[in-house]
Amino acid sequence: MSIISYPVVDQKLYRYRPVFEKNADSLKYLLDEIKTGYIYLADPDSFNDPFETQYISSDLRAVKYGYKSLIRTVREITSNVSGLEDHIYDCIKDDIVGDKIYLRDFISKTLETAKDFCPRIRDEKDYYNRLVRNTKTPSAARIKGLRVASFSETYRSASMWAYYANSHRGVCLEYDFSRLDKDSDILARNMYKVSYSTTIPENKFGRIYSPTVKGVEWAHEREWRFIANENDAGLSIKDGKPFLYAPYLSGVYFGCKLDKKYQSKIMKEIISDCYNKRVNIYRVSPCADDYEFDRSLVFGTAEYV
Repeated sequence: MSIISYPVVDQKLYRYRPVFEKNADSLKYLLDEIKTGYIYLADPDSFNDPFETQYISSDLRAVKYGYKSLIRTVREITSNVSGLEDHIYDCIKDDIVGDKIYLRDFISKTLETAKDFCPRIRDEKDYYNRLVRNTKTPSAARIKGLRVASFSETYRSASMWAYYANSHRGVCLEYDFSRLDKDSDILARNMYKVSYSTTIPENKFGRIYSPTVKGVEWAHEREWRFIANENDAGLSIKDGKPFLYAPYLSGVYFGCKLDKKYQSKIMKEIISDCYNKRVNIYRVSPCADDYEFDRSLVFGTAEYV
């Protein structure tokens, strides 16, 4: 199955990273990403959104089982199911003979029939949720085998510094993707802008939308995602784990609550690499007149910006 495509990224994007003084591994992973350009690709099951990669199947299997699911749904509300199966089958039989029917189309087609047999079915959303829950095929499924690296369009988000950068004690890494080779780089083929929706996406025409769709509650993150199958030949394997080689680092941002002594320790580790790769180092601080952050240059030159 393919994933929906978006225009190739051609801008700077940011990765928020936690750093814990008492956790040597967190510093090791951060330094490795800065020095080598290898980004660890996470399993979406480890993310903090329980809806990650979930989608609604709308293929033929869901339809064939759909009318049986409807009977179970109606039975939850009433025992009046006599003759319902035949009526529902008549309603969708042409679609079953055909190639496929999409689940939301199926719901709209059968809703009136369901109301005839069970007047208490009045709320289409409730009917939809019950039907999805009762369908025995993977109508609410997840994609397996994907690996993801998340980026944001901004380094100035207070909530993202809090969520993903150890309560402002972490680091944010800036990547300049305007420099990537758009014809050959795996990043150009596998980077997608996340869209935000109030409904879980459907699988249509064999295309998987769900890794690039999240609930509207996450819209403030302005996220982009690198998405690939864990077995993609373009990935690198280190210690049995998949990594993406992305030599486009252009900035390192220290959080406003990061201890200055610990910041100096990190600086000593990365200063040579940042000098050689023309990477600026900043420290962010709260703005004086709004609830965002600004940056001040710690190392580097305005020529790099």
